[in-house]
Amino acid sequence: MTNRSPQVDRFMADLNHPLKEVIEQLRAAILNSNEAITKHIKWKAPSFCYADQDRVTFRLYPAERAQLILHRGAKVSLPW
Repeated sequence: MTNRSPQVDRFMADLNHPLKEVIEQLRAAILNSNEAITKHIKWKAPSFCYADQDRVTFRLYPAERAQLILHRGAKVSLPW
């Protein structure tokens, strides 16, 4: 992974979560899917951006689950 973030790497190193291994696997899969993906911390969890837009964010609380939030972006206004 060439798109590493020291901030997110520190966050993950300190993360105490029962699903940490799964979270790491999902994180690697997202980052390996495209080298243009960047990451940062949003909502106290890793978030992934493409073209400077948030696209996927983890939700790590409550602690017994891990969710992926898929950002849709703005809705298109239809003329009717």
